[in-house]
Amino acid sequence: MENSTASNEFIFYILNGFGVTWGYLFANIATAVLGMIIIYLNYLVIVTLIKRSDALELADTYVVSLAGADTLTGVLLVYNTFYNMINYQSADECRFRNGLLILVAICSGLHLLALAIDRWLKVIRPLHYAILFTKRKVMIICIGIWFSSLLIGLLPTFGWKNDFEESNNDSVLCTFFGTMDNDYILLVNLLMWTSVFLMLLVYISIFRIAHRHARLIQIQQKAINNRPSQCNEISHSWKFTKTISIIVGLYVFMWMPTGVVFIIHLQGILSDFSNTEKGTLLLYVSTPAFLNSLLDPIIYALKIRCVRKIFREKFLCCRPKSEAEETEFTNNRVVPFRSTEMTETTNF
Repeated sequence: MENSTASNEFIFYILNGFGVTWGYLFANIATAVLGMIIIYLNYLVIVTLIKRSDALELADTYVVSLAGADTLTGVLLVYNTFYNMINYQSADECRFRNGLLILVAICSGLHLLALAIDRWLKVIRPLHYAILFTKRKVMIICIGIWFSSLLIGLLPTFGWKNDFEESNNDSVLCTFFGTMDNDYILLVNLLMWTSVFLMLLVYISIFRIAHRHARLIQIQQKAINNRPSQCNEISHSWKFTKTISIIVGLYVFMWMPTGVVFIIHLQGILSDFSNTEKGTLLLYVSTPAFLNSLLDPIIYALKIRCVRKIFREKFLCCRPKSEAEETEFTNNRVVPFRSTEMTETTNF
């Protein structure tokens, strides 16, 4: 009688005899919708910043690449929904899919670390920044971040793995902790926490010297020739630094629960849990990490004028301004929408 009642709760069955309930179905639909929203919002950010790349500052190249990582997060959410609704059990597919999730986490962290160092050099060495960094160098750094993240994410697929027969003690074949070797999880955890620690150190240094540095430059400019343009550029640099600090803080807050679960797993505190139970716990605590990819483009829209303009046109149905009024505010210029003529102003 109990089995009959339980079977009545299932809407239909998928592969491996897995029964789908209404709650399971709605949760996966919501996840797929979230993934598609993440993809679309970050796509708008990428297209907008690429179109304005000549007028934006070099650090926006990191933002475009970071938005690419957030887009991949959305793709993985949609793909994971289809997997859940099919329940195809394959060891290689499971390792590959979990490896891509690791790739996204490491890639986002390394991009934010690169942005933090970029802001640090911009504040500490503003006069030498243009010499030290060019668009080509920044693009090489972004490619290096993607390559190293891809290499680390694919290590389980290439052999650094657990064997199901030895490690998986429950009926579900594909589980994160059942497929990932503990030494690999330790490596990933060290990379994540090291990136967070370095970012915090960099931003502590930035916030300690930024205001004092800006005041000294302003005094020097007034003493030399009272040139406000350099002061405006410094003000813009500080505003952009605060924007990136918000994104970094959000990343740390959203990904910290996942890192904590990795630590308590490695410490053996979850030894009484099955791999499926530990995977379910990881799923719950990693939900904010996926939401982080949704919040990032919203922050860009609030802080970057050209992104805000596109978001207003797409979601608020704002009527475009006339050609005489249509301008795009960028790094330190006002760019008419249909003209290459430029004058000085600020980005935010």
